Amino acid sequence: MKHARQKELLKELIAEIRGLRQAVEQLASAHHPSPVLEALPVASRNGHAPSTIQASPNEAAPVSAVPLPLPVIVPSESARPSLAQTWLEAQGVSIVRCSEPTEADVTMDSIARRIGLDYPYIEKLHAALRANQNTGRRVSLAMRGATQLELSKCTWHATEFNQLGAIRNYVYDRGARTLRFDPPQDPLFINFFNGGWFERYTRTILHEVVERAGLRAETLSNAQIQFGDGDYYELDLFSVVDGEPLWIECKTSDPSSFISRYSSHRNRLGVRAERALLVGLRLSEQKAQSLSHLWNLNVVNLDGFAPALAELFPPVTHVEQEGEADAAVDAVKPSATMVGNSEDGEE
Repeated sequence: MKHARQKELLKELIAEIRGLRQAVEQLASAHHPSPVLEALPVASRNGHAPSTIQASPNEAAPVSAVPLPLPVIVPSESARPSLAQTWLEAQGVSIVRCSEPTEADVTMDSIARRIGLDYPYIEKLHAALRANQNTGRRVSLAMRGATQLELSKCTWHATEFNQLGAIRNYVYDRGARTLRFDPPQDPLFINFFNGGWFERYTRTILHEVVERAGLRAETLSNAQIQFGDGDYYELDLFSVVDGEPLWIECKTSDPSSFISRYSSHRNRLGVRAERALLVGLRLSEQKAQSLSHLWNLNVVNLDGFAPALAELFPPVTHVEQEGEADAAVDAVKPSATMVGNSEDGEE
């Protein structure tokens, strides 16, 4: 009994000694900074810039500060250069300015898409908008010779333009089959109807076609660039799709007077001929083909734009998707040899 009591007292004494030892070690570490902190000048330990210290001849030189690791700064997605920007810089081309996204883009792109799809039926309405927006005179657009589909499309778009404030005081005189309205006066819509809608339409169709092909497109819009020789130019749309550049220029007027410059810039931008699309709003198919052969460009009209893109970026079919899915399943299945060996081993 006495022996058991002595063993308990001994255990308690050992525990107290261990506690005292830990307390002493903590006090010692509190009065002796870490080697990294000790190596820094005194002022730096408090977060201040170190002062210059001159060692006397009889003193040892102060220990140099140990460099601390710098923080790694990861740029945000918006700060990272796009593939299109990287491509241009590799060709010795610098971007001076580029259009930035705005909150109005979703609405304006949607309007532009509908205009582009219906343009053959609303060409008269668009022409009347452009002809009168500079003068501000009220428009009276007679539709007596128009087909029922043209009339329906024009009245539908005019109603939408009026609801959005692009035109004002729109009325349709059913008896006279005439549309009457005040033309656009806001710079946003003046620029839009002068050609901005066409660029928005082509960009929207581009992204739709590329998405159906299972690809992505990061597109620069209205990029003002400077070549290495100091020459300036503005690109309507420039993108990199599937590892190669794609350049699209949109012209609502006849592009013949500008096409030699387009052809020259294509080489400077490093774009293959079939990926340099010049889209003429009112070009005939025959003239588009002739210009393509003469200037080594892919010249198309409004109707030929989407098919030209689909030829460059064919859509992924259901058969291809099923094939890819089957390949993925097969990749995770055990092979017949593995299964056979496993069964043989069990037997």
